[in-house]
Order: sequence, then structure tokens, then C-alpha cells
Amino acid sequence: MDKVYATISAGSVEYGKEDAEVEIDDLIQQLEHVRDTEGATHIVGLSGNYRGAQYVRLGFVEVDYDED
Repeated sequence: MDKVYATISAGSVEYGKEDAEVEIDDLIQQLEHVRDTEGATHIVGLSGNYRGAQYVRLGFVEVDYDED
């Protein structure tokens, strides 16, 4: 089976968690959509660097409990 890549943008820089948040269910829905409609089998991150390395390997998931 051939690999079909979907890309994910790192997004934009934000100063607050609320401005930067993405609901997990929304992200999962987007990933399932590209898998089911486009046949995506793998995901890579986009670095935003057009002169050097253009891709990033997505990191691990860590839980950060809000102290507020």
C-alpha cells in the first residue's frame, strides 16, 4: 500500500492557551476526514521554513494541568 501524506500546519503564535487551543475531537474529526475522503495514511507537520527543512515530525502528547 502506498503512503498518502496529509500535512498539518503548526498554526500561528498566540499569547494565551485559550487563543491557541484546538479541541481534541475537532482535530480527530479533521484527521478522520482526510483519511476517509482523501485516503491519507500518514501525517506530517509543516515547519513554515521554505528555505530549509520543510517538515517536522509531530511530538509526543503531554498533559498540562491549568493552575488557575
